[in-house]
Amino acid sequence: MKSKYQLIALDIDGTLLNDHYECDGETRALLQSLEEAGLEIVLCTGRALEPTKKVAEMVGVGSYLITDNGSVTYHTPTRDAVSIKAIDPDYLENILEILNNKHVHIDVTAMEKMYTIPHHAEIADMYKKYMVNPVILEQLEELPEPILKATLYGSEKEIDQIYEELPQQLIPYQVQCFRSGPYFIDVMNKQATKGTALASLTKRLNISSNTVIAIGNYYNDIDMIRFAGMGVAMENAPEKVKIAADLITESNNQQGVKRALESLIG
Repeated sequence: MKSKYQLIALDIDGTLLNDHYECDGETRALLQSLEEAGLEIVLCTGRALEPTKKVAEMVGVGSYLITDNGSVTYHTPTRDAVSIKAIDPDYLENILEILNNKHVHIDVTAMEKMYTIPHHAEIADMYKKYMVNPVILEQLEELPEPILKATLYGSEKEIDQIYEELPQQLIPYQVQCFRSGPYFIDVMNKQATKGTALASLTKRLNISSNTVIAIGNYYNDIDMIRFAGMGVAMENAPEKVKIAADLITESNNQQGVKRALESLIG
């Protein structure tokens, strides 16, 4: 199989997986065949490293994983984190104070584990869907370092309201925040994005951006979509994401990843 493309970067939720958090057999078979033909398949996600490994195992692809919205680039065969961009520990206490005052659920992610506070059944179900088993602490204090990401989880209305003011409040602390889904806001190192991580990985692999396909569905995917020679947005993506893309494919419930790759690679 000959193709001008050398690397395919795939978001997971709302892109590779359908709304039941499943990847259909035909899409898995296609991705496996492309990887066997020599293309790099890179899962590029807001999820933490451990649940991303589980998705990679389920799909059967992914020698490199970009997780936590670009905070970690991980090489699966060697179990080596080739890049880590953590939140500055000097600022972490101030950041957590700001986030705790938003009165929605909060968790923080380190390399090995996720930490959160006691929560009700609805939030427990959310973690189960994302294949996460967080460590429960009474308070988020004395956390291990490095902390890669802090996440707020609430209703869409709550998250909309918080996002109106949070970026400005976090300016002094060398972090950024953005929406990684309708119910989530992620806070990370200012240098950590899917696009910057993908750019570093392609440099490491000596791959031109023109030979990259990036497929995503949400605002945290925009910079990797723009970086790629062929940026693809899912039909279920917001309009701003579609505008950034070169191609719009079917939704995540209609094998959008498979259809896009078949049209681009054959």
